[in-house]
Amino acid sequence: KNRDDPAQLMLSHAWAEDAEECLQAVKSFVKSNEVPLTASVWFCCFANYQPEDNCGPSISKQLKMEPFTRVIESKEVKTANGGFGMLAVHTTKEDLYTRLWCVH
Repeated sequence: KNRDDPAQLMLSHAWAEDAEECLQAVKSFVKSNEVPLTASVWFCCFANYQPEDNCGPSISKQLKMEPFTRVIESKEVKTANGGFGMLAVHTTKEDLYTRLWCVH
């Protein structure tokens, strides 16, 4: 979809996780919740520019825009409005709840 479309599903994970476990968890969620392949997805690892290479906004500048708050509070992600909610991806390798956004 168009990158300007509002997210219908939010995915969050822990950086030290196992990528294959993450993929399997997402696939399982998508299948069991009948999320269409056309759904707009906000995945924190792709939604924030993180290299800190001076080619894009810094992480601190982006955090001031409150991206996690904005997607968590967006009406389009809420299941009551036809969204698919938030998937907090848990794997055997890392504790997801050490993530900063968990303060929301």
